[in-house]
Amino acid sequence: RFSAVLHVVELRRHLWRWLAGVAFVDAGGLWPGWDDISPDGLRPSAGAGLRLRTPLGIVRGDMGVNLDRRENEDRVRFHLSVGQAF
Repeated sequence: RFSAVLHVVELRRHLWRWLAGVAFVDAGGLWPGWDDISPDGLRPSAGAGLRLRTPLGIVRGDMGVNLDRRENEDRVRFHLSVGQAF
């Protein structure tokens, strides 16, 4: 069993009929157990994205920058998902 913490601040702006833009800052971490959770383990990132309203649901595309990159980790990541809030 693991314990996870995620803090997110997101600014959303409606851009056009079926299109919205977002800017975000977040920090999260994963620990082996509840008693192991520590602020030192939070890893921050920031980025921007688009939300498209489609007949199949919301399509979400985000590009995030790893602000605490470790060896063998990407500096920039792109995520695409379906079904999140507009």
